[in-house]
Amino acid sequence: MKKISTVLVDYDESILEDCHNQLLLAPGIHLLGRFTDITGALRLTTRLHTDILVIGGIKMSPDGVALLREITDLHPFTKILLLLAENRKYEILPALSAGIMGILDARKHPDTLAKAIETIHQGEAWLPRSIIGSLLKRIDLQAHELPVNLKNLH
Repeated sequence: MKKISTVLVDYDESILEDCHNQLLLAPGIHLLGRFTDITGALRLTTRLHTDILVIGGIKMSPDGVALLREITDLHPFTKILLLLAENRKYEILPALSAGIMGILDARKHPDTLAKAIETIHQGEAWLPRSIIGSLLKRIDLQAHELPVNLKNLH
């Protein structure tokens, strides 16, 4: 069975080290490299057609969302797992709209990194259970804001 090729990038060296150590223990994952800058990670991802790109340290400002969209456009077969603290719930919808496949709070749940990568690789989303309720409420609120013209649905 082919191992899941993975690249790590985070500006926080301690998170990077923890993630790196977790992935070394995961038999189904091949860690291609770890970076503290997105440029190096993207070069390797382009060269080796990485399955999973694990990205931490990005703020979901308009620039951060644009960067994630650009990555998903340039690397449509590479799935992105975003390392994002659960207390930054307000950043989840913009991240999902940018095309990422999962979110993990690596500080709280470092032991689930390999499982999140495997799940995303299989085409499923990975979201912390603690944010599902608030995420559904935000989706519902946004759905109610959309104007619906029932005559045009035919």
